[in-house]
Amino acid sequence: MSSPLSAQAELGYSAAQLACASFRQSIRSDLTIQTAGRTASANSGREGYLTMATIARPTAPPYQVVAWFDSLRAWRSAGGNRIEPDASGVLGGRYRGELLPDGSIASQVVPFVPDAVREVTELAGVLDDMLPRLPPWVIQVGEEWRSGDSLAIKRLSDSASLQRYRIQLNREGLVPPPPGDTLTPTYSRTLNDRGIAAWDPMRGPMRYDHAITVEASVPIGGAIKSPARSLVEQQVLLERRADPPRETCPLSLFAEY
Repeated sequence: MSSPLSAQAELGYSAAQLACASFRQSIRSDLTIQTAGRTASANSGREGYLTMATIARPTAPPYQVVAWFDSLRAWRSAGGNRIEPDASGVLGGRYRGELLPDGSIASQVVPFVPDAVREVTELAGVLDDMLPRLPPWVIQVGEEWRSGDSLAIKRLSDSASLQRYRIQLNREGLVPPPPGDTLTPTYSRTLNDRGIAAWDPMRGPMRYDHAITVEASVPIGGAIKSPARSLVEQQVLLERRADPPRETCPLSLFAEY
């Protein structure tokens, strides 16, 4: 692990970088479920453009974030049938959260999502893990920084004046049911996330291309009569666009905090 003694400078997100930023997000997912000797599969995806506004708190960080979809398409295919609901009801709905310098966001408020869209894609966690994680200081090319056993970030060679980082994230553990849910048993889940991020020292995140694999094992319990295993494989691409005019992100957006 690197140490602050070898640091060139601190590295991290700031409110200025994301004061008014626009991103294109594309997600493709393949799902396989095995239960009672049967296998089922489906694929889904979404593409959208998001605007993110960020301001510093009086005691920043964390920074306050408001984000919303300007456009969105979502679909799901299973058993030869394709569903693409009207997602216009999501547009403009506000996501609110707090951003830390390492890129992690703690969601606080999510907008209303129509049932037809929610059945096709998960939108409650749009801000969660959306941005690439960063080490706390600038590491050198070829150097790797680790946080415990779950996160490893390695500096790759620069390209077109952008810093490039390989990010590997592993999470494993038990997932309890939501409060009040007596139908879903606690199950085990393993997540592996591998990707490459491009970072502009002035503008911040420019591109994040990563692959996520989530494996889950659900035992018998509650409404589950047969053990099940699922595998989700995702390809996620986040691309920074030209920043919109600053009047797109007025301070009044934060009045509800």
